[in-house]
Parts: sequence; C-alpha cells; structure tokens
Amino acid sequence: MTNASKYARRYFMPPFRCMDWAEKDYIEKAPKWCSVDLRDGNQALIIPMSLDEKLEFFKKLVEVGFKEIEIGFPAASETEYEFCRALIEQNLIPDDVTVQVLTQSREHIIKKTFEALDGCKNATSPLPVQSSSTSTAKRPPATSALSTPRRASPELSRSSPQRYATR
Repeated sequence: MTNASKYARRYFMPPFRCMDWAEKDYIEKAPKWCSVDLRDGNQALIIPMSLDEKLEFFKKLVEVGFKEIEIGFPAASETEYEFCRALIEQNLIPDDVTVQVLTQSREHIIKKTFEALDGCKNATSPLPVQSSSTSTAKRPPATSALSTPRRASPELSRSSPQRYATR
C-alpha cells in the first residue's frame, strides 16, 4: 500500500462528555426489561407451547415484574392470534404492562395485527422498514424503463426539483 495516509482513522468526539451512569454506585430505578420469551420463536421447540401454556407463562412474567412483554406475531398463525385475543378478552394485561407484537410492513399483515390488538390498553409494534430491494420479485425486470438510460431534458437542470419526479 503506497498511500496509507488516506485511510487514517477518522474519529470525532461527542459534543460533551456524559459519564454520569458510570460514576453511580447504585441505580435509582429499575431498568425497563422486555421479555421476548413468548414470541413465536418458541415454535422452534420440539413441542411448541399450547395456548394454555402461553397464558400461564404470561401470568408468571407479570408476577415476576416485567412491564414490557413481547407476545408474538399475531398475524403469523392462528395460535398467536388467539393468544393475543385471549390476553385482551380475559383482561390479563395489567394497566402498567405494555405488550409488544411483531409485524411486517405489509398492509394485510398490519390490518390483522391491529385486529388482534383491538381493545388492548398498552401495546407497541415495531414496524420494520425495508431499506433495499434484495428480492428478485421486487426488482424491476432488466428491460424495464427504469434500467434504460435517458438523456436529461434541457428544461430539467441540476437544480430543478422536477428532475427527480417520476416520468
């Protein structure tokens, strides 16, 4: 490598130093922990949990003191959907507990997830956003107009916002 200087480490310090957390002898309040034991990854078990086992497990997590509990992916299977509905209909979610559900960024799955959460007081759902198209089903075909080079029209200068509009 002849010019290694161009690979020099570029590190920028934060605008202020905050080490308050490291200088404490004890914590002042309990941290927020989110149990993910009930997500549908339990389906990888040799014998997946039944609805009754999941309800019992949820009650135990509440008893232990969890305030945030991920309960699964209600749109993925009927068991997950029924589990979510049972928690709500049987009023098993305390007012100070937030349930979290998984979903995908697809309209029919989001609708099914919201149906499952109907009547729930405290719920969150992280919504993943696709950042790139890695699926061949989502990519335009090679012969599409998107892959055909075009000449910039004279009326669309570099500074024109219409330059980026879809034609």
